[in-house]
Amino acid sequence: MNENQRAILKNMTLLYVEDHEKTTAEAQKIFLKLFKKVLVASNGKEALDIYENNHIDMIITDIDMPQMDGITLIEKIRETNNKISVIILTAYADRDLLLKATNLQIDGYLIKPMNLDKVISALTNALKRVDVYPTFKIQDTIEYDLHNKQLFHNNEAITLGAKENQFLYYLIKNQNKIITKEELMDSVWTHEYPSDSAFKNIIYSLRKKIGKDVIENVQGLGWRINSN
Repeated sequence: MNENQRAILKNMTLLYVEDHEKTTAEAQKIFLKLFKKVLVASNGKEALDIYENNHIDMIITDIDMPQMDGITLIEKIRETNNKISVIILTAYADRDLLLKATNLQIDGYLIKPMNLDKVISALTNALKRVDVYPTFKIQDTIEYDLHNKQLFHNNEAITLGAKENQFLYYLIKNQNKIITKEELMDSVWTHEYPSDSAFKNIIYSLRKKIGKDVIENVQGLGWRINSN
């Protein structure tokens, strides 16, 4: 793994799913040195909840777990997300399980106990799926550069206020989910508590710049981003 790949990992959040507490503790020490943030779950059901409520860049999951196994977890995630990198972790090389996992677009697998060299190799391969500098197409002529956090119309930059930019960025990064008002407030305003008018003004201003139908209000639930 080269320095550029290490730098990419250092900006990513890993979801690590493992039902053995001792193995989790040991693995977490390794992954905290490689990733910006590591979230852990002890089974597939818990992992799915974490995935649905956090921005996750990569997943490493055990297969054999209580409540929900790793294969079922991946199947549910793949229903809405074919881009996220997934590595499976298993105590044995079960060909049938590995074949089923391969059909779910797996980026690699690790046999327990984990070896650091093999972990690095699997992560390097998984990075091939990661779109490091993605551009999100909002409309035919409007795009958002997620790396530089810049909005463009016909390749010309459109000025966004700081709150507008944070608001739009959060919606795009979570484009497959309905985002609640509370989540947006926590992400955009952090320790502040904006008035309802301030919140509505952000949405109104963004809709003027990117199109009134792009930010969809899902009645009673929250908002999500639509794109062409």
